[in-house]
Amino acid sequence: MLYLIGLGLGDAKDITVKGLEIVRRCSRVYLEAYTSVLTVGKEALSYDMQRSYSENSKVDTWRPESFIDKVKKNRQNGLHTLCLLDIKVKEQSLENLIKGRKIYEPPRYMRVNQAAQQLLEIVQNQRI
Repeated sequence: MLYLIGLGLGDAKDITVKGLEIVRRCSRVYLEAYTSVLTVGKEALSYDMQRSYSENSKVDTWRPESFIDKVKKNRQNGLHTLCLLDIKVKEQSLENLIKGRKIYEPPRYMRVNQAAQQLLEIVQNQRI
């Protein structure tokens, strides 16, 4: 069974009671860290969640590609697509995140040329 459980808005303590019960019953737990950054150190999570996070995390290396299908379909139909560029305003490095240090990277904003390059990479990858 696959469960998708949100940790809440603030920190790991905002998980619902039902969500926590399910996590405790699971044999394997993955922490998705691309769309949001955990605001507490790993110490705040259970041992299993800590182990799964360190072993399975793919932060800043994975790039989504699923949106390209929508862009292609809109283009085929003569429609426009609004692409929102990534912003990283309050984000920790992977090392600081793992060690629980509240040290944040300087703000970064994706530039249009970076977005265009990523689009080209996705198109090239899908041709293979």
